[in-house]
Amino acid sequence: MLTQRHDDGDSSPAEHGTAGEERPVAREETSAAGASTGTAGRVLRWVLSMVAVAVLVAGAAVTFANARVPEARVDPGEEVVATVDGEPVYGLDVGPHIRTEAPWVGVQPPADPVDSALRDAVIVRLLAAEARRQGLSADSNGARSVVDGQLNLALLDKEMDARGHHPEKLTEPEVHAFYQDNLDRLSRFRSGTVSAVILTDLDRAREVLARAAVADDTAFAALVAQHSTDPASRAKGGLVAEVDAAADEVPLPVARVVVWTRRNGDVGLAETGDGRFWVIRMTKIELLPPPWNAATEQRVRELMANEWRGEVMRDLEARLRPAADVKINKGALDRYRAEVGNDLVPTARVTAPR
Repeated sequence: MLTQRHDDGDSSPAEHGTAGEERPVAREETSAAGASTGTAGRVLRWVLSMVAVAVLVAGAAVTFANARVPEARVDPGEEVVATVDGEPVYGLDVGPHIRTEAPWVGVQPPADPVDSALRDAVIVRLLAAEARRQGLSADSNGARSVVDGQLNLALLDKEMDARGHHPEKLTEPEVHAFYQDNLDRLSRFRSGTVSAVILTDLDRAREVLARAAVADDTAFAALVAQHSTDPASRAKGGLVAEVDAAADEVPLPVARVVVWTRRNGDVGLAETGDGRFWVIRMTKIELLPPPWNAATEQRVRELMANEWRGEVMRDLEARLRPAADVKINKGALDRYRAEVGNDLVPTARVTAPR
């Protein structure tokens, strides 16, 4: 689960004891001087017990009066983050669409993972409603998310068929031609040379990034000389390291950008743990293309089918969303964003996208 509940009270483990066992209750044994028997003894014991009860009640009253009553905490996943034609979209409806934060490759920053996931959740609702309007049905009467998913697939299959897109009818030459035309997308990063302008200000880094995207080697070296705050790389014209597929020679955030580059001159931006911003430029890139075999052919078929479906979904969104009443609850969405924030930043080193 992406969201968890937490106690808001002031209690500590010592006050509650270990889970599954009761905390011992201290007791005092009271005895009167001398033997107390019969009615007198019973009265004395009753009086002592009433005094003890009075003390306990008074103490409890003071404790209750001084206690801080925890505020009710609403799980951000259970809040309505948007409505589509009046139908609620909860945080937990957004969760399944969230993907790990993408590296910043190119001039434009990657889309916010939660915003992208919300857009996908809204599209699912729009397509499900359109499927119902067209008389399509789901095979299940289960959870709404399952039914909506089946309706989406039914609508996409119908639209694909209307456009003549039939993945199962693709011929081997068609698939191989797509493979040849998209080798850079299908290949893995093998090695390359990393150069960078290293700065301490994000706004300035974005300005330099835009200029780096159209710079040749000479122009990039000039950017390094003018803006870089790192003496070691500045002395080498921005050169940082020659890296292989693991890119262990550079910090992890930089490595994530590096292994997603595909062409000489590709640029990106990364923030490292010391608060510095790296404007990255790649040269001498070598890629490792997948061999043409049955597994690769199947992968390419799936990629082609997904591209067709993506095209259909974008067209449907463009047609359906303007007519829909979509409202975003920014406060609830930001609370959900804060709740899942730690899950969006990758912590493991990756060698290359698959």
